[in-house]
Amino acid sequence: MEYLVIFMLAALYVNIPGVWCQGVTTSTNCPGTSQSPGRITSPNYPSNYLNGQSCYWLLTANAGAVHLSFEHFYTEQCCDKVRVYDGGSSSSSQIDEYSGTSIPSNLTSSSNQMYITFTSDGSVVYTGFVIKYTRSVVRLQSGSDSSYGRLEVFHNNQWGTVCDDLWSMTNSHVVCRQLGF
Repeated sequence: MEYLVIFMLAALYVNIPGVWCQGVTTSTNCPGTSQSPGRITSPNYPSNYLNGQSCYWLLTANAGAVHLSFEHFYTEQCCDKVRVYDGGSSSSSQIDEYSGTSIPSNLTSSSNQMYITFTSDGSVVYTGFVIKYTRSVVRLQSGSDSSYGRLEVFHNNQWGTVCDDLWSMTNSHVVCRQLGF
């Protein structure tokens, strides 16, 4: 019976267009970059961002974790950076730093907060980025990258491992959609 509760909890939060932001609040010092719920963009997107940008976004889930998926990414390779931190500030553990044109992998925080910064220098500018975010009640842990690992579900205010008994491809498809794959 616990299996059914876990699966139904997971099915409750399938990403449906227009419901991406369910349970996540944002704060930023860059007005106009959170134009629609569940989505943040570089300043001035879809036009080019400006030189000398220094922005942050704090994403806080009311429970579970924060999940990010990048839809667009185009910054100056050498000098304009997006940094993602696993926590509520730039003092938290840095997950990674991104620049250039490769779309980063999906990311899920280990707590209920994720902090993102964007800085640009004084030379070349491009269109920047679009990031979708949602509260996640599922995550992959202890994998070699963000697309591999042990599946965990947030239930009763704690993370727990999912047992594979009676696990089906339908269940896998639901979780993959939740994780942005």
